[in-house]
Amino acid sequence: MSKVSELNKLAQKITGQNPKENTIREILDEISTFFKGSKVKSSNTEKAIKNVTENYSGGGSGYPPDWSEIGYTDTPQSVIYDFNCSKEIYDNWDSSSTSIDLRSYTNLVYFPFIDTSNVTSMGAMCRNLKMLRNVPLINTENVTSISQAFDSCTELTFVPILDTRSIISYGLLSAFEGDPALSDESLNNIMRMCINATGVGSAYKNLKSVGLSSAQVTRCQSLSNYQDLLDAGWTTGY
Repeated sequence: MSKVSELNKLAQKITGQNPKENTIREILDEISTFFKGSKVKSSNTEKAIKNVTENYSGGGSGYPPDWSEIGYTDTPQSVIYDFNCSKEIYDNWDSSSTSIDLRSYTNLVYFPFIDTSNVTSMGAMCRNLKMLRNVPLINTENVTSISQAFDSCTELTFVPILDTRSIISYGLLSAFEGDPALSDESLNNIMRMCINATGVGSAYKNLKSVGLSSAQVTRCQSLSNYQDLLDAGWTTGY
């Protein structure tokens, strides 16, 4: 495992929700040992936590990565810009918010892993963000609509199985319209999201209304969740 991977794993541990004090000490010991083979004194705990969390936005990768591993002498400016864009969202996010709209961040590449546990509406959340890549497994347990949430995200390749149990009526309408780069895994995940969205109205229970193209629907037919989708009363819409 590379240093970047190891540090990323540690950072994900330390930025977990409500870590216990003894767990933090264990992680800091691991970090210290990793760097210099010595233990962290308890008096340095607060400073060490601050240093680690300030250099980690909560996203999906360690930062800054060791770019020398692929021949660079420093982090490319474009990557720093992309990171700072995500960090601005992360730093200004109000976890009590009930809605989220990131459309003004037109150059967003890395969706920050923010606390969305109170969000109820993600309608048009990332619409037209043409540089967005992967979407993390954000909390959508209370979300009633992701209509147009990822509409026209032309570079989007991966979408996890988001919790759609609270989605109602037309809450999936055009959620993935104009997303030609979606992987087969993502299409399979989207079908599972449809299956789980039992509150969607019958008039909208088809993959065309969700936003998938006819070519994507054809691909769906060879994927593992397709039959379950049909059994749940969904159709292709084409």
